[in-house]
Amino acid sequence: MVRYGIPAHLLEIELTESSMMSGSHHVRESLSKIRGLGIKLLVDDFGTGYSSLAQLQLLDFDILKVDKAFTSRIEQTEQGTILFTAIITMAHALGMRVVAEGVETFNQLRILRALACDEVQGYFISFPQAAVEQQSALLPRAG
Repeated sequence: MVRYGIPAHLLEIELTESSMMSGSHHVRESLSKIRGLGIKLLVDDFGTGYSSLAQLQLLDFDILKVDKAFTSRIEQTEQGTILFTAIITMAHALGMRVVAEGVETFNQLRILRALACDEVQGYFISFPQAAVEQQSALLPRAG
């Protein structure tokens, strides 16, 4: 952060569920220090591992990224929508924002908006791009 002059609030660290499963004091302490710097902590691919809801509360994450397997089910079954609603409600109650991974259709986006999902990512929004391509698209052209 110091070397490149990047403010902490612009940084995010994504951790998979499995990486936080040990629940050791050392892990909690390290993550707490990182978060204390102002860096956001994200749980990536939520729902694919064996996460403990207690771990989510203990580790005090900022953002919960819901795995694309859940996103794909919201337009297929009522149970898929009910489960996604429960995940969003739980995350919001814990003070976390929710990102839906793997959004591929307008209908999924419409449902997620209705469920108050905070952010989405997936092919419907943009296909993956090389960092160089993205950077050149965002920077103003000289001349």
